[in-house]
Amino acid sequence: MGADESGRASLDDCQLLSNKQCGAMASGLNAEMALSQCVASKNGTHGIAAAGRSSITVVDSTVKNNKQLGFLIQSGAKADIKKTVVSKNGAHGICLQLGGIASMADCKSLKNKQTGVAVMGASSTATCMQLVSS
Repeated sequence: MGADESGRASLDDCQLLSNKQCGAMASGLNAEMALSQCVASKNGTHGIAAAGRSSITVVDSTVKNNKQLGFLIQSGAKADIKKTVVSKNGAHGICLQLGGIASMADCKSLKNKQTGVAVMGASSTATCMQLVSS
């Protein structure tokens, strides 16, 4: 599932399973994606990704067992993640790169192979409230 260049996608109670690449991705200027009560699992790269000044909102969802990252937020993309569990991914649970911006509230990032939340590169910013990471 994807939204690109001013595209908009809204997913409610969806399962994004075993895709060769990302479970869901928003990319490009003004692309928006909203996910609520979704599961992104066993995807070939990342569970959910945002790039290129897009924005994603994820609420009450599960992102687990993806080959690489649970979330990838990069290149000026913004993410608002609430009440979401990110677990058992092959690298970081939530990764911000190259100016990725994320706000996380009441989330859990558990048992990922690397860090729960990684903030890398100039201008990447994470704001976390009530985050459990182990």
